[in-house]
Amino acid sequence: MKRSVFLAVGAVAGLVPAWAGAVEPRIPSAISQQIACTAPPTPADMLTLLQRSSMIGRRPAMVSDSMSFFKVRKPLTVDGLPVVAVFGFDETGEFPFARGPGTSPGQVFGITTATDSAALERWIRNHPGKFILVDTPSALGAGLTDVYCSRRPGD
Repeated sequence: MKRSVFLAVGAVAGLVPAWAGAVEPRIPSAISQQIACTAPPTPADMLTLLQRSSMIGRRPAMVSDSMSFFKVRKPLTVDGLPVVAVFGFDETGEFPFARGPGTSPGQVFGITTATDSAALERWIRNHPGKFILVDTPSALGAGLTDVYCSRRPGD
């Protein structure tokens, strides 16, 4: 109760953005552009944006094959796909998490979704990028799917 009153009063007073209790309007669009893979992803920038907007925490919920997975803290839908987590790896050195042993996965940014296969197939038809990858089940578990862009500059 106190938090919602502060947000409402703070938004009116200009102390906090009006969207502070919800998803910042530019986030779904930015995520959509990243996973559509029309250009190499910028995972460090995306994860920093999501951390600063309190969409994800500072520590990943899980690290798998060098990918840091962060569960979303607020309801988030990207192009009709319900997002339960975001993940990525950035080999530029700007990413704040160490990678595991083995070959670098390159620049990767993606989402973990709990959508049905029909909705996922629709999304793929609307975003026919050759660098878009889909893994079912997700590294986070059964019933989830990872949709991501893995691309190096120059690809």
